[in-house]
Amino acid sequence: MKENNSEGYISRRHALKKSALAIAGMSTLPLMSFAQSTENEKVINTEEFKGKTAFITGGARGIGLATAEMFAANGANVVIYDIASNSIEGVGHSVASIEDLEKANSRILEYGVKCIAIKGDVRSRESLNNSVKQTVSEFGTIDFAVANAGVTQIGHLSDFSDNEIAAILDINVAGIIKTTQAVIPQMRRQKSGRIIFISSILGRKGNKDWPIYSASKWAVIGFAKSTAHLLGQDNITCNTICPGLVNTKLVNNDYVLQRWLPNSPKWETVDEWVKANSPVPMGAYVPSDIAEVVKMFCSPGMSTVTGEVFDINQGASAEAYA
Repeated sequence: MKENNSEGYISRRHALKKSALAIAGMSTLPLMSFAQSTENEKVINTEEFKGKTAFITGGARGIGLATAEMFAANGANVVIYDIASNSIEGVGHSVASIEDLEKANSRILEYGVKCIAIKGDVRSRESLNNSVKQTVSEFGTIDFAVANAGVTQIGHLSDFSDNEIAAILDINVAGIIKTTQAVIPQMRRQKSGRIIFISSILGRKGNKDWPIYSASKWAVIGFAKSTAHLLGQDNITCNTICPGLVNTKLVNNDYVLQRWLPNSPKWETVDEWVKANSPVPMGAYVPSDIAEVVKMFCSPGMSTVTGEVFDINQGASAEAYA
């Protein structure tokens, strides 16, 4: 048995043949076990990241899961860290469930790599630190950290309660900071690492309908640039990705659509508006589009690139000031 005080983890064999689940509050957990998929294995695209480890917050669905699959498809072992609780106080939309986390773990195993799925909250420094220790104990390194976990809000500024303000800042800003604090010691010991921060196009411009969310994503960029300056001497790069509209449950849900488009709260309406009003005549991205940008920043050729902010926003940057 191994002591671990993190929120918990799931380690599952393919097709759920064996599983172990630890829920928050349990102080003693069984030793983590791993299995590689033996049925319907997906072909690894490359071995570019073989033998490396990726730690991804908010990895149970959306951009986080697509990023986890990208790493797995290129040979990396993957750690998925997600709150997996259905709902969060102060957040109007649903978040990933424990079932989402289980399914994500199974999908990663299909690539023939190893995976740890951890039920944890980025607001908890203890959970993050213990999860990083578990990762290093099993895999030896943390080569890539993707600080992706986040929530959103929409509405008039005067309508947000104290709980709503605290939730988005604690998750989108403090959660990013605590994730970074957790992985830095190991990356410094390795003298190498790539940290990717997921911000938003609303971290590049203001928006009256998303004032607190926008502020939180601006903060991510400022923090990422500061850490790039801090960690460059340790051979650790820090770069930020700012997606435009992506079809994920973060925005494609009743909470967002009914407040954003009360007269036509349908995803098709959003998609068509984006297509009609973007320099590139396309609708929303899919999560794998963002995962490809993560891959770019983690590739060997980008080892000296740090402090950068990369917009992937249907060409909207073409209309921005220089």
